[in-house]
Amino acid sequence: MRWVALLLLLANVGLAGYIYLQSTRPDPDANLISLQMNAEQIRVVPPRARPQAPRTVACLEWRSFGDAELSRALAALAPLNLG
Repeated sequence: MRWVALLLLLANVGLAGYIYLQSTRPDPDANLISLQMNAEQIRVVPPRARPQAPRTVACLEWRSFGDAELSRALAALAPLNLG
């Protein structure tokens, strides 16, 4: 029974010390205003134009077409000038 009382006493002392140390630490948000040096001189720079990536070529394979679908597929391919 005595060791339970000592354990509770140590837990209370440890918790009290933790709470005391937390309350004495400086608030990190309180220093933000003092860290802003020459904030009025900051200007936003527009992003640079990125170079265009080379176009990738893709191969597509179509299924077989019936007579009615073949004319529509050829009409869709005609503007591409594939040769």
